[in-house]
Amino acid sequence: MILILPFPPSANRYWRHARGMTYISPEAVAYRTEVSGRIEAMGLNQLREPLEGPLEIEIDLYPPDRRKWDLDNRIKQLLDALEKSGVYCDDEQIVKITARKMPVHKGGLCEVRIKQEN
Repeated sequence: MILILPFPPSANRYWRHARGMTYISPEAVAYRTEVSGRIEAMGLNQLREPLEGPLEIEIDLYPPDRRKWDLDNRIKQLLDALEKSGVYCDDEQIVKITARKMPVHKGGLCEVRIKQEN
């Protein structure tokens, strides 16, 4: 399965803390909503059930500009959004992740390839 998705927000802006509670930021909610919308637009939600069993994920991240950014700060948000969108049942199913920084792409994007491990 290959998915073309928006560039994920940084983990530094994903979680918020207030009044002793931790919650996801409005930016994170918007990202999850956009990922779900794109997956729905691809027709993937109607064609099948969530993937089950061990999964391998390859991620190519194309940033929107030349600013410095940490690769690892983008992965968790992406995996959570895929889970919430129903691509797989739980991100604990992921047994292998390969992620690469790619050249700048106007607007930024993320290419995700998911394979079920045999």
